[in-house]
Formats: sequence, C-alpha cells, structure tokens
Amino acid sequence: MARTRSKYVELTDDDYYDAYDSDYYSDDDDNVAYERETITKTVKTKPTVQTDKKHVAKQNQDKGVKIQMKNEIISTPTIDNYSCVVLGHVDSGKSTLMGHLFVSLGLISEGVMRKYKKESEIIGKGSFAYAWIFDDCDDERERGITINISAKSMMIEKKLVTILDAPGHSEFIPNSFSISMFSDNIIVVIDSSGFDSGFQKGQTIEHIIYSLLADVSNIIFAVNKLDLCNWDEQVYSNIVNTISNYINLELADIKNDSNIIFLPISAYHGVNILNDKNNTFPKELSSWYQGPSLFEILSSINQSSKRSIPRPIECHCHKESKQFTSFSACILEIISVSSSEFKASLYIEYGQLKVGQSYHVLPFSESVKCKAISIHDHTYNTCNGPIYISSATFNCNIHPSIGNIIVSTISSKNNTRRNSNTPITSLLSSLYPIQISTKLKVKCLKFLNEILLSSKNIFWNVPGQSFMIYYHCEASPAILLSVRDDIFYFETEKEIVSYNKCSCNDNTNLSKVSVRFFGITVLIGEMIFH
Repeated sequence: MARTRSKYVELTDDDYYDAYDSDYYSDDDDNVAYERETITKTVKTKPTVQTDKKHVAKQNQDKGVKIQMKNEIISTPTIDNYSCVVLGHVDSGKSTLMGHLFVSLGLISEGVMRKYKKESEIIGKGSFAYAWIFDDCDDERERGITINISAKSMMIEKKLVTILDAPGHSEFIPNSFSISMFSDNIIVVIDSSGFDSGFQKGQTIEHIIYSLLADVSNIIFAVNKLDLCNWDEQVYSNIVNTISNYINLELADIKNDSNIIFLPISAYHGVNILNDKNNTFPKELSSWYQGPSLFEILSSINQSSKRSIPRPIECHCHKESKQFTSFSACILEIISVSSSEFKASLYIEYGQLKVGQSYHVLPFSESVKCKAISIHDHTYNTCNGPIYISSATFNCNIHPSIGNIIVSTISSKNNTRRNSNTPITSLLSSLYPIQISTKLKVKCLKFLNEILLSSKNIFWNVPGQSFMIYYHCEASPAILLSVRDDIFYFETEKEIVSYNKCSCNDNTNLSKVSVRFFGITVLIGEMIFH
C-alpha cells in the first residue's frame, strides 16, 4: 500500500530552501535505518469565524484558523477533532481544491506558491501548482496524479481538522478505500466538465459507495470546474439530481444516515472555497447560489458523534463472554526506525494512548512502550481516540509496517507465562476481536462493478479464483475457497491480522475489507469470526 505523508503548515520561503541545505540533515544517530523528512511549521493565529446559521455565502469573511504555542506540553486526554478525506475521479481537481484552500487561509506563503507555479510551468503543468501543496513527490508531479495519501492538519474553530488527500487513479483506488474507513467526513470532488465519463466509467460511483459504507457524518459533493460552463445552473442541477437519485435508488440497500451536502466550486480559481474580499463570487454564480462556501461547511462540522460511541466492555456473541481490547489503533506511516525505537503516524479508533504505557503491535508478541506523542506540533502525555496522531514514538526492538494494528497490552496474568518466543496466536484470548490466521471469512456488504463484469463475461465468484484483499492499509493475495449466501471464505497467502466485526454493538471500521479481482473491485465486506 502507498504510504501516508503527514505534513503540517505553514511553509515559508526560508523553510522551502532550508530543506535543500546540506546542514539540514544530521548524521548523529547512526542507529537510524531510515527517516522521512518532516516539515513541522506553525499556523498563524487568525480571527475566529462565526458561521452564518442560515448558510448564506459571505463576501467578507475572516479566516478562523488557530493554533497553540509550538511544542507546548498538554496533558488533556481528549481533543475536539475531526478528519476529512478527499476523494474524486482522476483529474477531478482534489489536490488543487485542498491546495487552494490552504493558500486562501494564508497557510502557504506567496513565495512558495510563486516557486511552485514557476517550476510547474517549466515541466508543462502550470495548472498543477496548487496541487503540488499536497502532491509533493517527484513521481506525482511528473505524472500529474496523486499516488500517496497526503495528510495535513490545521485548527478551525478550536477543532483539530485533519485533511487527507487520497489518490483518484484506478490503479491506487484501494488506498482511497482504506483511508475512507478511518475518516469522519468525506469530500467527493466531481468534475462537471467530464461528469458522465467519471460517473459511468470512472471511480465516482465507487467513491460514493465507500463514503456510504464508511458511515461518515457528512458527505460533501464539491461540483468542480463549473467555470468551464460559465456557471450554468442547469449543469449543476443535473449532476446533483443524478447523484441523489443514484444514492436513493441504486444504493438504497446501504443503511446510512450521513448528511449529504452539494456545493458548486472552481478549485483552480478559488471560487466558493473561502468567500472573503479576495475570493468573491462571479455574478453568474451568485445569481442562483447563496449557500455556504467549503470553509463555512468545514467550520460548522463538529466532532463525529458516531466515532465517539463507547466500545462495549464485553462481547456476549459467543458461548463465553469476551472482553474487548481497550485500545486499538492502525499505523498509517512509518516515519523512522532504529534499533531501539520506531516513530509512526497513527489513527486511534478506540481507547487512550499514554506515554509510559505498554502496547502490542500485531503480529509481534513483544510489547512496546509509548515514549512520546505529538499532534499538530504539540506534545501530549495522553490522548483519547478517535483521532489522527501526527507522530508517536515507541521503545522497542521490532520493525513494524504500515497497516499493523496496535492494541492494549496483554493482561498481567498472561504476561507472567510468556517470553520473547511465545507466539502471539497463543495470547489472542486477551486481544478480542482479533484473529491471526490464513483463513478469512468475509460478509459481503455491497457488490460492485456487476454491470462491467457481466459485460465482459467475467465470472469471478468461483472457488479457486485468485483475489487481492485490502484491509486496514494492508493487502494480501487470497484464494476463494467457497461461497455461502453472502459469506465468502478465503485462504490468504500469509497469516494476516483480521480485526473482526461481531454481532454486538461494536462500531468499528477496522473490519472493513475491499476484495479485488484482476484490478476490479468486486465487493466491499467486513471480516467476521470463523
């Protein structure tokens, strides 16, 4: 799976050039096997926005972006926060939209933008300058597409907001699925100039299904490039009606109560992203749209109540009641690894991460101890999920991978009987609802691409066929063993850590999987106990 890049804002001219200064790098730590360069800068404090309750677009709106003092040590275990992943068909303008938002908020300096515009024009991609704020690796810039998942965070209305830009190309769509399952809100960017091809033959429908199955609080459809049709209201209305009808009719079997929002934008020209004196409405748009801007919508979002539902203490779905692990998190990126510690960005789904406390990184049996927690340039002693962690450092002698699950430590009773050679599978009774096995049982939640598969006479649900299983940022080849009703039984190429969904009220998305057959997503399901 592609790695997730965590970044913080703002970038200044000096910061950009310092990254290429030979004195910027240090060779003091010979134990470091590899380490990613991290740019950590502070967002300037700006006046707080009071969002219009009637959702009327404002022409002169202050920017409500705030941050606390850098490196301030905070022991508050709960942070008001939410995340928002940005999806969209390739070339829909996802990265440009979020890049322009950060520029409009003053989080990216004018000097850096001038440099991006100049360098993008040199390689014949001048319109991609805003996208380079999120697409910052050479391969992405040369190809003009998002490959890796890029994360940036900022403070809006005293809330920590994490924006995740996901790939749109079909080659990388499993990355979009994985990160969608960890998000509180989703923005789906629609290319109005190529809507039919993106909707019928592209990834738009698949992104909509991801959004509904992730059960996020808000699904925001940003209808982009309307400036190319002179802000034609009929074009916008047709897109809104097509998507709404598809959700209400074709996807009616997906139970979902997400708030669905539509808004017209121009990502490149910055229209309806932030409506202040520098970003005014064209009269062709203001004549028929008086709704909120993208920033007003983001400002009005509160922390997801769905993600804050307490996990049950015990599960009674089996003959014997089982106690849930009190903490679960997923590694999104390995920042650095040495012989004695590793540093990673995490998504905490449940429980508390605490400095000095021990945890388990599955499938390793050795315990690890949390050494430091950093979120948006602040150091914390404890932190409660659900939340994205910019950087967490653990003392250990293991080498974890992206997608590894971190859980609360084994009970002391079991700890006294184990040693470094004890297989983790013998300790799973204390790690409910997790299994480690080559056998995987998947309950289908939604079949995908049925018309495409039928048109090509592809019969995929036949025992013996080979598949790729994508689960919490990991992937594994698998063979289909059998199918019973909506239950699919697979055997994976390697032992995998399956985070299972049981029948009780355990509100988790770590169990969700994407099953692909020769590059085509055939179903979205959830892992259940076998």
